[in-house]
Amino acid sequence: MKYAKKRAIPLDLPFHELSSIHKDWVLEGEADWQSLAQVLARHLYGVRRFFKWLETKAYKMHIRVLLSKYRAYTSAGPVTARG
Repeated sequence: MKYAKKRAIPLDLPFHELSSIHKDWVLEGEADWQSLAQVLARHLYGVRRFFKWLETKAYKMHIRVLLSKYRAYTSAGPVTARG
């Protein structure tokens, strides 16, 4: 929240109503992000980097459960039988 306030991102709007620049910032984080130490100082690392980091901890059961709730499954489309 404090990072969003610093960058004047409206906190009272739903995500789908944010501008594409603001959405990118939330999902991708700071463009100049390089390391966790830098993040702890003053940079947002973004949602995608957070989940990528979580995947490195997937050997822990509670992390696997959390990841399974947010994993997206895509279908390959309708399957037709050939005969």
